[in-house]
Amino acid sequence: LKLNSAATRKDSKAWMLNRKTLRQYSADLTNRRVTLAVENVTKEGALENSAESVNEGKLVDNLFRFSQSDAYVCLKSVLVKPLNYILDCAKEFLQQAHRNLGRNDLAAVFCLLPLSKYIHRSQDRFKEFMKFSEPALQERFNTILKSVDSTCVDALEKFVDHVKNDQEKFIPSDCTVHQLTSNALIFLEQLMIESQALAVVLSSQQKDSPTTVVPKLLARVLSALGLNLRNKAEFYTDSSLKAMFMLNNTSHILKTIRKVGVLQVVSEQNRDVEQYYNDQIALFKSQYMQSWINLGAILAYFQQNYCLASPLLNQRPREKEREQIKSVFSDFNRQFELITNDHRDIVVPDVNLASKLREDCQKIVLSKYRPFYEKYRQVNFTKNPDKYFKYTPESIANTIDNLFNATL
Repeated sequence: LKLNSAATRKDSKAWMLNRKTLRQYSADLTNRRVTLAVENVTKEGALENSAESVNEGKLVDNLFRFSQSDAYVCLKSVLVKPLNYILDCAKEFLQQAHRNLGRNDLAAVFCLLPLSKYIHRSQDRFKEFMKFSEPALQERFNTILKSVDSTCVDALEKFVDHVKNDQEKFIPSDCTVHQLTSNALIFLEQLMIESQALAVVLSSQQKDSPTTVVPKLLARVLSALGLNLRNKAEFYTDSSLKAMFMLNNTSHILKTIRKVGVLQVVSEQNRDVEQYYNDQIALFKSQYMQSWINLGAILAYFQQNYCLASPLLNQRPREKEREQIKSVFSDFNRQFELITNDHRDIVVPDVNLASKLREDCQKIVLSKYRPFYEKYRQVNFTKNPDKYFKYTPESIANTIDNLFNATL
């Protein structure tokens, strides 16, 4: 038993020793794997960083010590197939874009612009490869590059033409932003994302420099959009609704092109663009406010021509004066109801613009109506005051506060 006990202790010590050794071996193996992984990543990174500087011809010479003719044959056999594959993919991509453009899906240009950007950026690299290929392959590459660029330009021209000549006669009854405006601005925003590729494509097809082609295109789109909106505004029979439609759309255009950077680009060629839009907004706002100015003019005209000098409390005016007072209240009430009913459905998506319009309308109307109301409610000119004092200054202010509510 003592012998067995000693043997057991000996085996136990050996097992513990082996266990410690195993732990150390496992840790060493793990550390070694991590080290190898780091070395591999480092080598891969170094290869990637130096890939652009590799000359294929020199590489083959150094590796295989081929003669010049043998090296040419080797590289040709290696490169022709993948180059043809790349060009086949580009051709198929281009054909699909042509099909989409044939269906007036002008958004296909946003697929072509990145392709054009890639080809132009890699053009020198491709030409280096092409030196080891047949002339037919080089010609095919040049043809595809020109075709991609020309297709992009054709799509952009179609877009400008669509914005300018869109024949849709629908106009929103609430005078809000037209769908054409929204679509055109979204298109411009996407073009800004690909502005570098856009400059390369346009300059490859035009004589203008890359710094001017993009601003000119954006300006053409904005000009075409403004022209079409003015044509659509003519479908409104009410001049105030026509003005509000143009005000909403012009305000939205300026706000959006500021946000997405279009204004900054266009202003490089024309510094007056922003001022032009601000002037247009002021003009359309003034045209819209004319209906409210006319409402206030009813009271102003009466006060200038028929106003009682100093009506006394509870004093009954002469019959002619009573009829004049009744007439002006009736005209004002009728015109106020007409305007508010016609403008009840108007939507102004820009919250700040809507608030300013309400403020201006209240100022124009109440500056005339409040003193008129306060003065003649003390005059005994009617046995039916509720008929003529239908609106208090407060109720008029509340009615105007409920106009131009935005739903967008």
